[in-house]
Amino acid sequence: MADFDYRVDMFLDAVPDLAALAEVPQNPEYHGEGDVLTHTRMVVDALLHHPRWKELSSADRNVLFFAAMFHDIGKLPTTRTEAGRITSPNHSIVGAFIARFLLWQGIPDPIPFSLREQVVHLIRDHMQPLYLLHRRDSRKSLLRISQSVRIDLLALLAECDIRGRISADTDESLETIELFREYAREQGCYDRPFTFSSGHSRFYYFSRTTTSPEVDYYDDRNFEVILLSGLPAAGKDYWIRINGNGLPVISLDAIRSELGISPAVNQGMVIQTAKLRAKRLLAAREPFIWNAVNRLQRIRKPIIDMCSDYGARVRIVYLEADLLTHLERNRMRLAPVPEDVIYRMARRNEIPEVHEAQMVEYIVPEDSLKIP
Repeated sequence: MADFDYRVDMFLDAVPDLAALAEVPQNPEYHGEGDVLTHTRMVVDALLHHPRWKELSSADRNVLFFAAMFHDIGKLPTTRTEAGRITSPNHSIVGAFIARFLLWQGIPDPIPFSLREQVVHLIRDHMQPLYLLHRRDSRKSLLRISQSVRIDLLALLAECDIRGRISADTDESLETIELFREYAREQGCYDRPFTFSSGHSRFYYFSRTTTSPEVDYYDDRNFEVILLSGLPAAGKDYWIRINGNGLPVISLDAIRSELGISPAVNQGMVIQTAKLRAKRLLAAREPFIWNAVNRLQRIRKPIIDMCSDYGARVRIVYLEADLLTHLERNRMRLAPVPEDVIYRMARRNEIPEVHEAQMVEYIVPEDSLKIP
């Protein structure tokens, strides 16, 4: 991906949500500069004039620029006034979803999957350098973040976020970010992911409360469950035909068809039927494939926990194509999903992270990435 013209104004016409930030107010106690777009321009300017900017690779500059440009886009739908105070609850999480959807569409410009996801995670976690050290699970949170995005880039974005506003607590906030940097260096994950001894040890550490990241947890799993994830028409059925090796498939679409249940109604019976069939296979220690959209972590986690409790190793396979390919494939299906449903799902698509299972594989437009 080539360098862009690093100016926010270059993208205002292409990204209406970005331009609309000019009308979004902020709490003057922390943002004396005014609206969100003014703040965004100041953050980008702080980034471009930071001493580290010229030292960064082209890819890192592009990632940080997009993250800075979109870091507060979540304030557009979340900003409200409560008890006379302007607030934007969960704007970083909401903003990450918005940025992923925009960049998936190629707005303002196409960006590779791996770089896009770095942008998304920088946006999602851009407040963490200010608050992580006060959390009871600060170490686990830091190591989790390091699996998805470089902490040094996250700290740089957070620093520019602070320098790009007018507030009385600027010096205190910058000191907090420096402490965050030192903590990450101590933990060995400042400019690289924290290294676990195996994918199983990483999964075990993040799925339990009383574990240590230094321990090489024994992996006695001798059969695997494959959990497919991806929007409709991502290619999940095709992947099964090519890679399924005759394994049993638990397909939510097939169960819906079998039971005569519409996707538009309550899916409790469909999920219950799928889990009962899965438990029979798990009890027999028989490998199988769980085929569904599985677009949210809260949907994937109970399935993964169930499989893990039965002693299975879990591999997530996430599939994705560009928007036009998704829509074209969907139109060719015998029972196409309404396009507005695909768009609605895409606006809240939570792509699997490497710590969710023993292995996560990304089948994406540029390359297949396997992360054990």
